[in-house]
Parts: sequence; structure tokens; C-alpha cells
Amino acid sequence: MPYASIFEKYKKLSVAVFGDYCLDEYLWLDASLSEASLETGDVAYQCIKQEAFPGAAGNIAKNLLHLGIGKVFALGFIGDDGRGLELIRSLCSLGADTNYMVTAEDRVTPAYIKPWLIENDSRRELNRIDIKNRSYTSQKTEDYMIEAIKEVFSRIDAYIIMDQIAEADCGVITKRVRNELVTLAKDNPDKIMYVDSRNRIDLFQNMILKGNQHEITKAAFGYDDITRVSEACRLMSNESNLPIICTLGKNGVLIYENNRYIALLKMYCVFIKTHILLMVRKKDC
Repeated sequence: MPYASIFEKYKKLSVAVFGDYCLDEYLWLDASLSEASLETGDVAYQCIKQEAFPGAAGNIAKNLLHLGIGKVFALGFIGDDGRGLELIRSLCSLGADTNYMVTAEDRVTPAYIKPWLIENDSRRELNRIDIKNRSYTSQKTEDYMIEAIKEVFSRIDAYIIMDQIAEADCGVITKRVRNELVTLAKDNPDKIMYVDSRNRIDLFQNMILKGNQHEITKAAFGYDDITRVSEACRLMSNESNLPIICTLGKNGVLIYENNRYIALLKMYCVFIKTHILLMVRKKDC
């Protein structure tokens, strides 16, 4: 199928991106302007530019919109804070539907703060600063998430689920919410549900699974062994009878489906192949 025809079909698709939304915040620091702190004597870096972009689930929503998907629903939570407002503003400016993003009073908006030091004609990234929730997500927020995923379900062609937060039950996708997703997938096998989970990929049944080579081999064998990544993909795909998508760092991405390896692609094709084509080929647009 010509790529032009595929891109035209994107306009007719509706996709919900559900999960952990974060703010990627970049601070550009000019070394030539650094000062000594009067209080500590340590270097006080001077920020000359700030940039913020949707991260984690927000990054997926952003890429789908850039590819021309007709409707992208953002489902998740933010904190009652400035970073939450910035995240919603960014998503809205991209064209995402944020009506299902809830402001949770007991949560902070997760953020990855990335300082870059500009020195002479070079730049280098300093230690990243992470802001995330380390207490359990409340039942009230869980109730809202479950209600939202069910309400949107009939309006979409596919769910893309992003389980980003490493700490169990501290993000959007708690055990209770995950169980609801697994049930939805089981009861609706014709609905495309695709999940990317950093630490719990093996707990999502009846869905297309995406992980990196470390996550996939650990899920398949109980330990990390990237020399067996092809075998791990085959085992997990045969168990679920659904595609397994495994990223291989600089070596691209491996897709295993229907007892065969589909492709080994360069990373610039990952979103086109893994997030979109699986939907297009199954939807009669």
C-alpha cells in the first residue's frame, strides 16, 4: 500500500492514549554566566532558555498527532500545579482532546527536568531531576480513570497504554486499573489495545505488547538475557497470539507476529510501524 494512502487513512482514526503523562522540561544553562552562590559558594548556573514538552504518554500523543491521526484522546492525571497546567496547554496546542485528563489534588505532575550546560561551542547534559509520585494513587482517582477508559472505549479504534512509573500503584495504571484494562481487552478482542510498560509488561494480557530487549527477555525468562531476545519475543507472542514489539536500541525494532519475524527497522520508523500500521491494516477505513 502506498504511504500516501496510509497517511490519508490516519485522518479517519481515533486513538486514546492512556497512562502516565509527564512533562519533559529542558533548562539551557550558559556556563559563561555562572555565578558563585552567596549562600553556599557553589556554582549557581544561569538559565537562558526553558522548553517544555509532553513526555511519556504525552510524547506518544504528540507523535500520533504529528503523523496526522484524526482524533487523539489524552487520558490520565496531572497534579494541581504549574507543570500540570503547562502539560495541558502543550497537549491542547497539539490538538489533543484533554477532556479526560483529571486534576488530582493528592498528586504532583510527574516531570523530567533536564539541565544542559552550554560551554564554549559544546553542550552536555547535567544530572536529570525527576519529580514523581511516591505514594499510592487514591481510590477516587482510580475510579475516575476506570470510568474514563470505559466511556471512551466505544469512540476509538485503538488504545495505546503507557505504564511509565516504576513505583507500583503510584501512577495512573495501578493494579486495579490494569485489571480493568485486561478485562476490556479480553471481552473485546477486535479492539486494538497496545501497551508499553517499563516494569510490568508481563501483567498485561490480551494486548499487543511493546518493550525493550531487557524488559521482554526479563518478562519471558525471569531474568535479563538479550542474547535470547528473538526467543523471548516468540514465546510471549505464542502465549498471547498477538504481536510482540521489541525495541533494540540503536539496532532498531523487532516485531514478531503469527509465528514469524515481520521486520527489523531503523528507529525513525518505530512510530509509523508499531503505533499506526497495526491499526490501519485492521480497520476498513
